[in-house]
Amino acid sequence: MLRIIFFAALGLLAGSGVTMLLGPSGAGIWAFPTGLTVAILTGTLAAILRSAGSGGLSGPDPELIAAARSADRLGLARVDVMHASGIEVNGRPLLKLEVTVLPRSRAPFRTTARPLVSPHLAGRYAPGSLHVVALLTPDGAELAFLDDDPSQPRGPACGCPRRAAWARRSRRAGARSARTGLSGARC
Repeated sequence: MLRIIFFAALGLLAGSGVTMLLGPSGAGIWAFPTGLTVAILTGTLAAILRSAGSGGLSGPDPELIAAARSADRLGLARVDVMHASGIEVNGRPLLKLEVTVLPRSRAPFRTTARPLVSPHLAGRYAPGSLHVVALLTPDGAELAFLDDDPSQPRGPACGCPRRAAWARRSRRAGARSARTGLSGARC
């Protein structure tokens, strides 16, 4: 939106310049300061927004992801339910995903994630899809979706289950969760 206003102000500046040069005396005199003011304000705001990112919604800090990788806090996440939240940030939809996470070193658990994704990649988070995630905190359920391929092992002692083992473990986790009556709780 700022770009549209910025270029409209530039058009107003150009039109006022042409009108002042070729038109009668005093024509377009009001348009030049108005166009200049609006162009400066919108250009400055656009530069501030570009340098600040998208207000913290651009994703987790790369240092947190690197720390999770070095501490081997990686796992697989299966998308159980995907909801479109209706919120868009710079044309990118904010999804609400209910996922079952299978970490390498803990029992599986269910949580909700809200990634900000590109519109053409939203189909990637269809229910049943697997994703590699980084657990950003050692004890919490804060996730960061990684671009790693979930079917590829990530080292010699990977410990990542194959799809059949994943299905068995997540079914057992779901049964334990159903027995305890704690839906969405850690298994």
